[in-house]
Parts: sequence; structure tokens; C-alpha cells
Amino acid sequence: MNYIKKLDSFGVVLNLNITKYDKQYKSVLGGIATIMVYITTLIYFIYKITLWQQGQLIPKVSSQQSLIDYFNVEFQNDFPIILSAISPTFDPFDPQNAVLICQLGYYYGLDYEQVGIVLPTKQMTNKESSSIMPTQLKMVLNVVNVSSSRPIDNYSPVLIIQLCDNETASQYNITCATEDQRASLSEKLRIFLFRIKTQQFNSETQQLDPVLKEIYLNLDYYAPGFYQLIYKTTFQQVDDNLFYQNFQTRTYLSDVTLITQPISQVLMYAQYQIPYGLGMAVFQLRIDSNSINQNIIYPKLGEILADIGSIMTSLLSVGILVCIVNNYLLEDELFYNVISYYFPDYKQYDITRNLLGNIKQVKLKGKIQDLPQFNKQYEDLKQRAQEKFTFNNQLYELSRIQFILMQIVNRQVLIDSHQMGIRLQQIDDDNQSYILQPKEQLILEDFNILSEQKFMINNKLNQDNLFVERHRESKISPI
Repeated sequence: MNYIKKLDSFGVVLNLNITKYDKQYKSVLGGIATIMVYITTLIYFIYKITLWQQGQLIPKVSSQQSLIDYFNVEFQNDFPIILSAISPTFDPFDPQNAVLICQLGYYYGLDYEQVGIVLPTKQMTNKESSSIMPTQLKMVLNVVNVSSSRPIDNYSPVLIIQLCDNETASQYNITCATEDQRASLSEKLRIFLFRIKTQQFNSETQQLDPVLKEIYLNLDYYAPGFYQLIYKTTFQQVDDNLFYQNFQTRTYLSDVTLITQPISQVLMYAQYQIPYGLGMAVFQLRIDSNSINQNIIYPKLGEILADIGSIMTSLLSVGILVCIVNNYLLEDELFYNVISYYFPDYKQYDITRNLLGNIKQVKLKGKIQDLPQFNKQYEDLKQRAQEKFTFNNQLYELSRIQFILMQIVNRQVLIDSHQMGIRLQQIDDDNQSYILQPKEQLILEDFNILSEQKFMINNKLNQDNLFVERHRESKISPI
């Protein structure tokens, strides 16, 4: 059992109480510092919880690129692209007097198929012409198109801007401008505004916000261009649960890249059946095979509490200074008690101290005393008390007391003192033969005879008895 007892990792150290009810010395300064730390921590906790409720806590974001082999997206009633001419004087897309028309087609793999004409849907303003906003667009990326579960081949829309020709316009009830008007107005058309819609994740609302990217292009039918709008996709996983892991996934178009290259009128006619000399630009929309995988993890409750705990730990570092002050106050109080034990008159002084324990005022029987003179005497006695309070000095004084006792009583009395004690009344005397009794019978009240509290009570009783005895003697003493 002794061996097992030595293995105990939960042993405790005996700590004596400072007073009957206090194991630790506490001061007003320490109480104020503790209240300030708790109030500050509570305010910070409410602040962090408010940030979490408003979605303003910064999440952890990790991103990496990866290759995707299949992705499709459809725009039903949305406008992924908006095309307009910077022309404040006339509208080149006006169906009643059209200078330009926009054709819509699709690439199915490598094959091109024309669908029709995109009519303007937004009216002309003082700065821009009416806008071309195609709807019902569909894009498909299928790198590995042999899978039966993914039968759709690469599917990318194409927008072609050309000068209006009567043969094409007549099929869609569009009236072209005269050749003279078309020639003079087309010379004034140079700058076009291309707006491209993408999406961006909002960490506060946890929703996808639309982002409009504007590109200014200089188009000329003398030098037509081929423009590829390559959309970047983002596969996103968001974990916003406060307690446990719970991912929500979404995929969206997050960015677009514009690649330009020239194209000849011959190729425009051969590939897209645009009459020679009328083509201005070809816009192809497709999906990039490089995707972004993004993980967004919002702080958990444990992380928030750990953050609050770290703040509280930092604030409690101020407690080191408070501990130093409390240690000083405790030592000063102990030294004062030692002084008052040797000089009981010090208890008659009414001493006022500040929070740091410094003496501010001293009164004796209601009269204010000279503070510098009192401090000088008190500091001198305090230094002597510090010397008496050391462990070595206490051992020395105990040894002197033993020698003094040996001079007063014989050795056998000291030896017998190890067997002396107070008898308990509820135990038979025959079983207490091992307890020796001194000359004066010991009683239960002797247990506290040397304690300070008991001494103060007994001292008051002794003083009262002494006063009565002296008063009685003064009456019977002879004159």
C-alpha cells in the first residue's frame, strides 16, 4: 500500500490559513482589477458573438486549381453578357433603321450552327445605344465526351456582329439603313462596351453577389476580330455551422478572361456564312477546364471561446502586478502584527492607508499624529520585524526558548512533556494511563489559551477582575 501511495499524482500541499476563514490574502485593488478583467472579457465576448451573428467574422479560405472534365450552365432569364455601342447620336441596332445586327449561333463540338438574330432589349440612352442582351444561353464543357452519362458534347454560344444586310434582316422583320446611311454611320462606330456578368461570394451574407465586368472594344469591319470569353468556374464548399462540420456546396462562374485574335472576312464567310465585307466581330463564350476548388470555414464556437480565453489570459497578466501589490500588503500586515505583539500600544493607533498600502494618516485618540515621525519609527520597527520573521531567526529563537526552559525545569519534565495532554471526559480514565498530567490539572479551555482570539477575551476578563479586586482592596485597606 505504501508503494501505491507513492504513485499518487494528485497529492496536495498543506497551506495554512491567514485567518480563520481566509486561505488567500485579498485586497480592494485586486477586487477592482478582477472586476475590470471580467467586465472587459464579457464585453469582448458580446462583441465576438455580435460579429458572428452579423457574419463579419473572417472565415478561413483555402483555394487550389484543378482540372474539370464536365460542367454545364444555362441562363434562362438572366443576361450573362450585354453589348452596346458608345454612340450618343444614333442607335446602330435600331430595328427600323439598323446599321448593325447581332447573330446568335452555337458550336456543337467543332460544328457551327446558326440560331437567329438577337434583337435589342434595352432602349437607347444619351450615352449608349440600345443593348444586345441574349437570353436562353447554354454552355457545356465535356472534355471526356465518350461517357454515356454525359452525352452532350462541348456546347458554346457564338455572337456575331455584322453590318446589316437586307437578305438576313428580312427574315426577322428588320429594316436596314440605306447603303449611304450605313456607310456614313459605320465610320462613326468605333467603340463598343461589353459588360460581362460573373458572381462573387459575400462572406457577410453568405450569398453570391453579381459582379459586372466592363470591357471597351474598338471594332472595325475593315479589321474584324475573333474574341473568346473564357469563363472560370469555382467549386465552393462553405461550412458556416457554429458547432459541428456542415458543408454546403455550390458552383458558379467567378471570372472571365478575354482572348483576342484577328479573323479574315474570308474565314467569316466560310465558317459563319457572313457576307464578305460585312463581318465586324465574333464572340465565342466557353468554359475553362481549369477550375478553382475553394473551401470556406467559418469560426466554430470553440475557436471563438479560445479567442476570448486568450484575451482573458492577456488581461490576467495584469494580475502579476496585482499579486506583487497583494504580496507587499500581506507582508506589511504580518509585520504590523508582529510589531503590535511586542508593542501593544500600536493597536491604539487609527491608521488610514491607500490602495497600495501606503500610510496616509495616523490618529491617536482622535488626534492626528505627525506622519513623517510616525513613519520613521514604524519603518525602523518594520525592518526589525522582517529580521524576526525569517525562517532561520525563528529556528534560532525556538532553540533559545528550549535552553531557557531547561534552565527553569529539569530535563525529566521536558521529556515527560511528550506524553502530556488533555483528557477527554467521554473516555474512561483507565484507558488514558499513557497521558501524563502536569502539576496543574489541564482542562479543555487550555486548548486555546495561547491563541490570539482567546487571549483577547481572557485578557478583557482578567482586566475586569483585576479592576474589581483592586477596587475591593482599596475599600478594606487601612488608612
